Amino acid sequence: MEATVVIHDPFTAHWLRHTFVTMMYLAGIDVLTAKEQAGYVDIQTIMAIYTHLDGAFKQKQIDKLDKYINNPSNIVAN
Repeated sequence: MEATVVIHDPFTAHWLRHTFVTMMYLAGIDVLTAKEQAGYVDIQTIMAIYTHLDGAFKQKQIDKLDKYINNPSNIVAN
């Protein structure tokens, strides 16, 4: 049995750009790099559109900070 691919709406350059930036966000690419790669002029635009994505992803980012803070080898001695 062969799989059938169904595309309901034709994709556009805008849709492709949005997907690209979303993938960069989910991959952990910093917002300045994503802005430059996507060709946005204003960082506020990218911040307003993409920073609301994926609550689970945001929790993973906070977990990274917790792991770093709780690692004794990251303590700097004076």
